[in-house]
Amino acid sequence: MARTQHLAFLFSSAVLVGGALGQTTITGTAGGDNTWNDASNWSAGVPTGGVDAIVAPGVWARVNDANTPVYSGSLTVESGAVLTMAGATGSEYAVNNIAGITMQPLSRIELNVGASTSFPPITLLGNASLATLFGASDWEHSYYDTISGPHTLTLHHFNGHNVHLTQPNSFSALVLDTLDRWRCYAEVAGSLGLGDVIINPRADGRSASLHIEASDAMSTDASLFMNGSPGQGGFTGDGSDYLVMNANLTIGALMVYGVPKPSGTYTNTEPWLSGSGTLTVQAPAIGTNYCGPANVNSSGGPATIEGRGYAHATANDLTLSASGMATNEMGIFLCSETQGFVGGPGGSQGNLCVGGKIGRFASQMQPTGSAGAFSIPVDLTALPVWPNQAVLPGETWNFQAWFTDGPTSNFTDGLTITFQ
Repeated sequence: MARTQHLAFLFSSAVLVGGALGQTTITGTAGGDNTWNDASNWSAGVPTGGVDAIVAPGVWARVNDANTPVYSGSLTVESGAVLTMAGATGSEYAVNNIAGITMQPLSRIELNVGASTSFPPITLLGNASLATLFGASDWEHSYYDTISGPHTLTLHHFNGHNVHLTQPNSFSALVLDTLDRWRCYAEVAGSLGLGDVIINPRADGRSASLHIEASDAMSTDASLFMNGSPGQGGFTGDGSDYLVMNANLTIGALMVYGVPKPSGTYTNTEPWLSGSGTLTVQAPAIGTNYCGPANVNSSGGPATIEGRGYAHATANDLTLSASGMATNEMGIFLCSETQGFVGGPGGSQGNLCVGGKIGRFASQMQPTGSAGAFSIPVDLTALPVWPNQAVLPGETWNFQAWFTDGPTSNFTDGLTITFQ
């Protein structure tokens, strides 16, 4: 009985002081470049075993010790805090293969050790950054597990460092900043997150080379910005390996050296792209859907309309698409400057959502085919409203698809676009 009580006391004490189920927080800065391994800086000693480690807000925690204890708990880097692992190999044990990392707004983790490092899953609670510094981390490898959270992640790396994004990620934007040339490998579908990817070269042109190793590594609706001036970018700094395509990829929009690139497929004939894969740029989705969802049609669900292109009247590159219809039907697109609502016009099973003077692209009636979808390019210089009208900057136009649906007809929802 005494032995049982003694074990219970040890267990409860361990929890209170940061033992197997406890935590410890670093708030002090004693110890110079090795504050992490100075127990006086911690609320409950240097993390070891299953202890969770916390870097307090605004604290700069520094690790430079080959004998840094291994621990299996989690790490939280609070707002404005920085964790730097620099110097002796072994310092990476502050993050290497621990249970997980939580990064609060404006937090930063820096690495500079002569060893490969495996990061655990990272949760972003705000915009945060991961970096390497000049020195021992040159030419080494960092492997990242899942990085989640609807925030911007900035990767800021140095000479020859190799970053491997090995899992699907859900950060909302990715910025690849440059201390010196480095490589970023997007190794699986979704590894570049859910939003835009921005690559920033430094003044002499060097930047990250982005290696696409898997199809769908980037969201099909996201934009890729490769900044700088012509002839800049990538590991070489001359743009020849700015983007390395080892798989095929489709994205929403592409900006190269400040210039939007038209939709289409790009290959290694471009001076800023290498590799055998292709980059397909589909125009970005534009407009706002309204009057939806549409009524269910014979496919078993509602049909919807989508517009892709650039919302500039002079660009004249709008494509309208309708999907979610039954196969082997026919449809046309309608347009109007006015929104409206008429339920079941002419015995239709759907709702007419454009009003006023309505134009119909009757000469472009389309079959829905096996996909239950159809699309057309739209000539913005001559919309079919009598008389044919050109879209002018600042005008708002509304679009809808009307299609046969068995013995009757139906409609998609509406789409409204304001052209700049």
